[in-house]
Amino acid sequence: GVGVNLPILSEIVKDDRRATIMAWEGTLESSCSQIFGNSMVGLLAQSVFGYDLANAKSVGDGHRDAANTKALGTALMMVSFFPWML
Repeated sequence: GVGVNLPILSEIVKDDRRATIMAWEGTLESSCSQIFGNSMVGLLAQSVFGYDLANAKSVGDGHRDAANTKALGTALMMVSFFPWML
């Protein structure tokens, strides 16, 4: 991010290309995180934490399946927090 990639890029990229390269770096980083992050939440929720897609709709009285809620929340937490621990 800002504390690592941008200072390094500002040192190794020529002055006249710096803004373009930093814009591309930001675009690629954001795009990849959106594509792979969303996919990982679904994959982890279903494969690891037991999210049941067939039981995903709310019951007629508005209650939701607690196990599905926990599975989806745990998968979202793992995808959000794990990269920051690295």
